[in-house]
Amino acid sequence: MTRENRLKYFLFAGSFTLFILWTWQLPFLGPDEPRYAQVAREMLEHKDFFVPRLGGNAWFEKPVLLYWLMALSYASFGVNEFAARLPSVLAAFFSVVILYGTMNTIRGAKEALLSATVLATTSFFASFSHAATFDMLLTFCITSALCCYLLYEHEQRNSKWLRWMYVFAGSGVLAKGFVALALIGIILISYLILSRRWKELFLLKPVEGALIVAAVTAIWFIPVSMIYGSRFWDEFVYRHHFVRYTSTQYHRSQSLLFYIPVMLAGTYPWSFAPFSARPAATDLKRFALCWLLGPVVFFTISQTKLPGYVLPVIPAFAILAGLSLAVHTNRIRALALGIGVNLLLIGGLLWGAQEYEIPTHNLYIACGYIAVFLLFVSFLYLKRKFFASTIAYALILPAAMALFAFRIFPDLNWIDSKKLPLQWAETAPQNAKLVPYNLYDFGPLFYTNGRMELTPEGYPFIVTSDAQLHRYLMQRGEAHVLALNEDVDWMKRAGFWKVHNIIRGENISIVELHPQR
Repeated sequence: MTRENRLKYFLFAGSFTLFILWTWQLPFLGPDEPRYAQVAREMLEHKDFFVPRLGGNAWFEKPVLLYWLMALSYASFGVNEFAARLPSVLAAFFSVVILYGTMNTIRGAKEALLSATVLATTSFFASFSHAATFDMLLTFCITSALCCYLLYEHEQRNSKWLRWMYVFAGSGVLAKGFVALALIGIILISYLILSRRWKELFLLKPVEGALIVAAVTAIWFIPVSMIYGSRFWDEFVYRHHFVRYTSTQYHRSQSLLFYIPVMLAGTYPWSFAPFSARPAATDLKRFALCWLLGPVVFFTISQTKLPGYVLPVIPAFAILAGLSLAVHTNRIRALALGIGVNLLLIGGLLWGAQEYEIPTHNLYIACGYIAVFLLFVSFLYLKRKFFASTIAYALILPAAMALFAFRIFPDLNWIDSKKLPLQWAETAPQNAKLVPYNLYDFGPLFYTNGRMELTPEGYPFIVTSDAQLHRYLMQRGEAHVLALNEDVDWMKRAGFWKVHNIIRGENISIVELHPQR
């Protein structure tokens, strides 16, 4: 086996290990993971694989591909966090494999190894590979489609790759909607125009491509349209595409500069890499720049902004980083940029410790990790051990993730969002439902198997005042409230209901209220 093959398999094994570690340990975080995981569970339980449902209600916020993969994973490994996150793990892994294979074909083993290593060990890619969300699956589809285009160009317009590009583009629509077509179109059009080859757009066989995309998407669009008709198109296309992009209705508005710090943090620890050298201008470099900048501009214009929206540009960043690192003619500049990026991170940690009350002792440990790695990497790099220093530097992120999993996470008490709902579901009446009080916690939606009070739109019903809680209590005859411990304390003292039971956690509790008779 050649040295390049050994390194390739080491990269693949290391990437898969990084992506899959701790996927079973962390409870679902944020509003999205538990909702999507619950939709897939209901799909499997009801054996209805065309209509996504949340709490029994049709829910068309996202398309169906991730739910299908989650349901298949549930059937194989049980209904748990690992099974829900496995599709993202595999999507991240195969994105690395496809990028490596494409770069190896176009440029060679060195650039392929560097680009794939950067991709696998950026903070964005490693983080979203652990998330049961649609972002990584969309990224895999877009990466695969654009890599097919690069191979199409490399092999002198071999139409086989063009057809595969359209297959992956259609899969991207099933992964997260028509945004997949928008991003792929923006990247290809801007690349060909900047290359002064805009006439080649007509060589991409757009009619045949449209038919392939339509055939792939028809797998789901036709049956769900037959069942729900215009309601599906109104919710999925109009509300969750057009309205989400053009308005702040979904409360995700950010400044025009939002994606600058997002990209800086999301590409850590390699944020400096594309600027470490100046590789020769090539079609590949131009294509990667269009791939990187086109979607960022597209989402900067959008009224709704989230960090995960720009995840599909990280493979382009990895290509640019790989091309620059393969040259690394100016060692001092590369070293200074790398140190500067890590000093920025340390500054961010110091700010975050105050802003989000991160335990101080863990902050010092994290800064110590960074300092040790920087000293070690700098020593190897100045000794002209480029390969060893690259491997050592790539280990910064796995070390940071290990620190989070074993030191920081236990201190955050996020486990309450899993432990308390599971305990409540064992003893609460079957018709009882949890209602959050001034608490934006969607984890119980999954851990109680949908036994949360939902709005008609399928979102958790959150009580925001004591008067609203009292009205809810009188209407239902009882209330099972998820609340912060300080809110539970005043509920116990209130005289207009009776507290029957409390399941107390470190930061939150579940309290059972009954009307005062």
